[in-house]
Amino acid sequence: MATLTYLFSNRFDHANILDIFAKLFATIEDKTFDYCKDLIKEFVQNKSRWPHVYFEKTFGQLCNGVSMSLLLSTFPLRTEGVNPLDKDFDEKSNCWILYILSKYSNPKFEEFLEYLFPLTNLLSLASNANLSHE
Repeated sequence: MATLTYLFSNRFDHANILDIFAKLFATIEDKTFDYCKDLIKEFVQNKSRWPHVYFEKTFGQLCNGVSMSLLLSTFPLRTEGVNPLDKDFDEKSNCWILYILSKYSNPKFEEFLEYLFPLTNLLSLASNANLSHE
């Protein structure tokens, strides 16, 4: 963790650091995920430090080799007690991961049904709330 903290310092160019992480994340699979879980969690906790596009591409490398179910069990989607219209909805709900997963992973049908299909109710609530504000 000391190395990661050192890399997170402002001494290094963000693009170079994220390139290192992307190369590391591209090698991680389900069977090696547990060994890197703390590093990945710290990387995600510090995601506001990175430009969004770079964070997306770097985390997207992880989505190529790690199953959706493992990622969503590590960064669970929360729908209870969060308002889809709040500014910090993505952070509170972890819904930021949905866009990255949809762009970089190929979920199995079972994963889609278990993790993503239940969110359609939340999305319809947000859509209906938006319509009522117009």
